[in-house]
Amino acid sequence: LSFNEAAEGAARAAICADKQDKFTEMHEQLLTTDEWQTDQNWEREAVAVGVGDIPAFTTCLRSDDVTERLRSDKDHADLLRVNATPSFVYLSGVHIGAGSYDDLRNMATKSMTYVTDN
Repeated sequence: LSFNEAAEGAARAAICADKQDKFTEMHEQLLTTDEWQTDQNWEREAVAVGVGDIPAFTTCLRSDDVTERLRSDKDHADLLRVNATPSFVYLSGVHIGAGSYDDLRNMATKSMTYVTDN
């Protein structure tokens, strides 16, 4: 997200946490705290979510593999015209922005219908 200078770091932190099976915890941490948005202290966030190997996490943040993953993810997002979070991609379309329970249920129903009909 070009309008959020911490977005790339947060994405890197989530990818690197995932490499240590802590994606869900990092995702929750990033959505429920704000301090990282100003100081971008990814190691603190990793410790908070229980990432076990902080040196490997720190190395991962700057790795070429993560840079390539972000480039690929951005290319996919551009192709789908996804430019905000949250966004939901389903078989018959894309929903940008938060969705209510009914919105998400309708998206899932449309996708199931699409698969059944096609």
